[in-house]
Amino acid sequence: METKWILSETKSKLTNFDLPIDNNILNILASRGIVDEKDIVNFINPSLENLEDPLKLKDLGLAASYILDAIKEYKNICIYGDYDVDGITSTSLLYLAFKKIGAKNIDYYIPLRNEGYGLNKDAIQEIKNKGTDLIITVDCGISSYHDVEFINSLDMKAIITDHHDIPSDKKLPRALACINPKRLDNEYSFPNIAGVGVAFLLAYELFRRLGIKEEIYSYLDIASLGTIADIMPIIKENRIIVKYGLEKLKNSSNLGLRTILNKLNLKDKELTTGDISFKIAPVFNAAGRLADAKLGVKLLISDNQNEINILADNLISNNIYRKKIQDEIITSVLDELREKDISNKYILISHSPNYHHGIIGIVASKVLETYYKPCIIMEENLEEGIAVASCRSVEGFNITKALSYVSNLLIKFGGHANAAGFTIKLENIDIFKEKIEAYAKEQLENIKLTKNIKIDMKIPAQKISYEFIQSLNLLKPFGFGNPTPLLMSENCIIHNPKTVGSNEQHLKFDIDQKGFSVKNAIWFNGGSNLQELRKNHIFYDVVFKLETNEYKDRFYPSIMIEDMKQSKLKDDRFQYYHSMYNTSFPMKSVFYTTIDLTDIDLNKIYLKKGFNSYSVMSGQKSISKLDSNISTLLCNLSDFYGFDFDIKVESIENRDNHKIIHILIKRNYNLINYSNQDKVQFRNIKNYILGEQEYNEITKEILSKYYKENESIFISRENISYLIENEKIRIRDKFFYPLFLTVGIKYYFDKNKKMTFYTKNKYFIKNSHLRNYFEFKNRVDISDKIDNCIFDFNSIEMPIFKLKYEKAIFFCDKNYTKNKLYVIKKEIELPPNILKLQKNLLSGLNYDKIFLEYLPINNKLSLIKEAKNNQVIYTDESIIEYF
Repeated sequence: METKWILSETKSKLTNFDLPIDNNILNILASRGIVDEKDIVNFINPSLENLEDPLKLKDLGLAASYILDAIKEYKNICIYGDYDVDGITSTSLLYLAFKKIGAKNIDYYIPLRNEGYGLNKDAIQEIKNKGTDLIITVDCGISSYHDVEFINSLDMKAIITDHHDIPSDKKLPRALACINPKRLDNEYSFPNIAGVGVAFLLAYELFRRLGIKEEIYSYLDIASLGTIADIMPIIKENRIIVKYGLEKLKNSSNLGLRTILNKLNLKDKELTTGDISFKIAPVFNAAGRLADAKLGVKLLISDNQNEINILADNLISNNIYRKKIQDEIITSVLDELREKDISNKYILISHSPNYHHGIIGIVASKVLETYYKPCIIMEENLEEGIAVASCRSVEGFNITKALSYVSNLLIKFGGHANAAGFTIKLENIDIFKEKIEAYAKEQLENIKLTKNIKIDMKIPAQKISYEFIQSLNLLKPFGFGNPTPLLMSENCIIHNPKTVGSNEQHLKFDIDQKGFSVKNAIWFNGGSNLQELRKNHIFYDVVFKLETNEYKDRFYPSIMIEDMKQSKLKDDRFQYYHSMYNTSFPMKSVFYTTIDLTDIDLNKIYLKKGFNSYSVMSGQKSISKLDSNISTLLCNLSDFYGFDFDIKVESIENRDNHKIIHILIKRNYNLINYSNQDKVQFRNIKNYILGEQEYNEITKEILSKYYKENESIFISRENISYLIENEKIRIRDKFFYPLFLTVGIKYYFDKNKKMTFYTKNKYFIKNSHLRNYFEFKNRVDISDKIDNCIFDFNSIEMPIFKLKYEKAIFFCDKNYTKNKLYVIKKEIELPPNILKLQKNLLSGLNYDKIFLEYLPINNKLSLIKEAKNNQVIYTDESIIEYF
């Protein structure tokens, strides 16, 4: 199977964001359409209070009123669901909610799989025979116009709650209410909630009317289960439901769910959407696939622990049996396809009476994953003379459209572009195969089928750490619509490749890049690539997902390989440095220790740098060492950019063999003053901010006038010009950073308090380093006397002649000329051997001669030296800060 890698080029345009979020995370959010600061905050910290008002769903208020009246009048209510997990959870949630608010005569009905999806007349008649007054559908009913007419004819009432597409003729059933987020006349803004989401919102309104709204949140665990299982996009309302639902699941009040979690060894685990999709939901789905979905409802609504234990064991046994059948069918189908010559086939088809209709969808997905060709799997029912099929397709081939081409051969069909199903008479199968293969050939003959792998971002291997995974976890919960980020690292050396697994079907190896090593990367079902890795190729580009793995009470980054290709060995130094330079702080980390911490003041522990390592210290005593991965990263940041670090203990976990200390690693912005001499202080401040680099000419002039001649200073961008190749370069806010920080630190040394900075500029306000030495104010009164401060006229409008001041630094884009201030005027033309780098045009240039803002300090100083020796260098605009 050939693959095509598609790297997202979307970058966040946000700067100076309030939350300490890694730029890579902001870029991922931007690529997913989340770009505004408010939307980012709501995405990362979703709130139950942000759930949209259910009454914006057309007919929901009407339905709530009728249900409350029906309960008061002791009418017989039947909830009619579906046999999948969404249907099971929807039915259970409404049943429990109705019981909670006093419903006495409540029942439910879920059809068997062979009854088909949705309402059917036999079931309706059976429900009527039990004396039912009101049928409430969940996860079905929106296209059941004639079935609802039948309900009406039997003198029953119907309320439809569903989330499936509205019929193409837009003809809604004549029910008391039709609640569906896809109705065009809704005020509700999010159409993609699950059936259980609709049920939850209906129950929400019932509870709100009865003054017990907070109690509805106890059902979020059930709502999240159905939402995840039905593959709803984990965004907006679904994200809120799933995030809080997963938290609720850890301590669920539902006896059935608690029992299932316990029996699946998931109790007390930090549950993920993956746990729901691959461990919990299949247990409920197996009932609908192989037995009776009502078993799942019984489990969720029962309060009898003995009954629950029996039901849970039954469901788990069904799922084990389902997996056995599934594995057998998958093996059979793949063996059949391997024995055939399918290289010239455009659509893969397999059919047998030995297949099971509850499994064929999973089998079709496996065939698609293996061969990346459209596929159809059919179960033949010899008694009825029909076959039931499940179809899966590749991007660019609409399988439902293909079925419509041969619809005259089908009893019924339906679905969407990538997945569909149909029923066909056995005698039509051969001609069907012939015609649909011809159609597929016509559509795909001139198209090379390649699987698109959409990569969120490139990262250097040193980002592969527990700490970076904690940043990625801000995006949780993952799922459809918000997938686990797919990452890529280039120029990786592969070590120790070997196959693992019962059939040696998986591949495991170590990764090394620029001296940074990651152990035990795993490529599931990638065992066939072992020989390729054992060839002479050494360097590979790898695409992978990351998660944290816990082993022997320690956390490790776990790398799941999605694909890999032989590297083209492109020079990736700038991507490496850019990633390093933009490392976000604070970052969550851990260390491990066996030392008794009773007498240690955890507020006074600190980090001490060693040779490529960082130790955690208390006084002169070493408590522990940071993990080698994070130590390497911090050492590089210290060596490259002069960063210093501090730590704060967040929590302590006591394990059997050691303690796990959860910490925050922060940038340390404190400069300790050991001298009262101005000259020594200024030298220490300069070295602290710039290292061996000198202040630029403008900063030197301002500091001299401000301190030696006691002048107030006015800085106008209009009066400062830097020219590169005769092009005027605009002065960025960052240009003033060394100046302002120097003034702020010196003031702190002299006064032992922060200097005042009048501004609304987010770059300055949100700069952690500046915040350490400045008190920011966003307004000033004319009566205020300001002294020894910095004043930004760009963001605070105030005529300068009205201000009372003795000594200050003012800055603005424009010029003021009527004030007795020292005005900085400077035009600096950079030497002609310094050439401006055209954006994103690096090819063909000598990378050793390129000056970029995010290069390590020593690299930049070397290039400055070369430039002053008349050697040609190429540069971005940041170089002006050095002249």
